[in-house]
Amino acid sequence: MSADVVVELSSRDFQPATCTAVLALAYNPRSTPVMERLAGKIVREAEASTRRELALAVYDWVRARVRYRRDPHEREFLRAPAGLAAAALRGEAAGDCDDHACLVMALAAALGLPTRLVLTRDRNRPRSRSYHHIHTEAEVDGGWLPLDSSMDWVPRGTRAPGSARVVVYPADLPDELLFLGREDEGLGFVSTAIRVGGGIVAA
Repeated sequence: MSADVVVELSSRDFQPATCTAVLALAYNPRSTPVMERLAGKIVREAEASTRRELALAVYDWVRARVRYRRDPHEREFLRAPAGLAAAALRGEAAGDCDDHACLVMALAAALGLPTRLVLTRDRNRPRSRSYHHIHTEAEVDGGWLPLDSSMDWVPRGTRAPGSARVVVYPADLPDELLFLGREDEGLGFVSTAIRVGGGIVAA
């Protein structure tokens, strides 16, 4: 049975911990060769050539193969992109917005596209200080292209509406992260567990 690592984050650290975990897992050098092979396969099948086409091919692939599923109430989980990609290839993948954002970012980064995370507040609660949604954007044609694969009702290449946004770049990734690498026995994927702040590693 193949290894698949899931990270459970403490709810009190939701925003910084989620961003840090997504960035760390998406840019984990141990899984980069696997993501590069899969991303290459995706763009070949889509016959993509321009940077915009590459980004949208990744978006289309994730959106078509990873169904949206909420985390349990009051709990926050993040699945490593290698494990989620393996499940997608088996037709068994599901995850919420941070899982989608992590996989999209890992695949886009594997294609050499600059990426960033965008957090959005609920527009119906303008005074709220918490952010309820996260997605990845890729830099193409001198601008940032939203790749929000988790929301079926959000048009391709656009952002979900919201009252405020925070942008986080991979360069913001802290150096003190602890990586625990394990080889996947199934498809040659590498799964990674990560400990961030008050996060709990659950394999």
